[in-house]
Amino acid sequence: MFRIAVCDDDPGDRHIADALLAEYFAAHPSRAARRSLFPSGEALLRAIEEGQKFHLFLLDILMPGLGGIATGLALRERGQRGEILYLTTSAEFGVESYQARAMDYLLKPVDKGRLFQDLDAVLARWDRRRSAHILIHSSEGLHRLPIRQILYAERMDRAVLYHCDDGSRIKSRTLQGSFAEGVRPLLAHRQFWLCGPSFLFNLERITAVEKQRALLDGGMQVPVPRAQTGALREAWYKFWMGEGPYGGYNL
Repeated sequence: MFRIAVCDDDPGDRHIADALLAEYFAAHPSRAARRSLFPSGEALLRAIEEGQKFHLFLLDILMPGLGGIATGLALRERGQRGEILYLTTSAEFGVESYQARAMDYLLKPVDKGRLFQDLDAVLARWDRRRSAHILIHSSEGLHRLPIRQILYAERMDRAVLYHCDDGSRIKSRTLQGSFAEGVRPLLAHRQFWLCGPSFLFNLERITAVEKQRALLDGGMQVPVPRAQTGALREAWYKFWMGEGPYGGYNL
């Protein structure tokens, strides 16, 4: 089931957002969605820490205490990959909203048509994520791995080592060609970036690119060659700004 969190300190605005979501899903009866309402960023983060998970966050930006931008950044720091849509009365936070890798920034009163377009895009992306996978031949057999679980891959002992978000690692059979050829199936997906001759990153799972390292969901830190740091940072930025193509391929 698709799970949505609405976070807004104004009860009236929470009701409006919830009503619009109800209207959208009533028009899409094949879609099942559960909506949860939160009066503050702090309340939403407590729910996350208690184990609740969401595919979409609708966050008001101007809230007492923990504002929407800070809430979005805190969600990313906790490894939350759900899409973020910001709802606000102020147009001055558009650039800041991308720090939390937000999908869109909607001014109140929310335009129903634009919100519904965003919901269409979110659900289409969710469908693709759930269905996309690769097949990996290893010494232990054949693995069917959902690509959303891959944090990054690296060349190791003439093979590809895939690092997954549950802490597991899968090592492919010996490569018959280059590393780029070995990870070509992943390069068909927009979120993957070939970083030099030995690394492949899932841009969707990166939380920051610092000097010679990438920070990933869950707190993992991966060294990045000095010559590749700038290119990785630019690719990561363009990915979240909706630009492309990536990985050196015309996708």
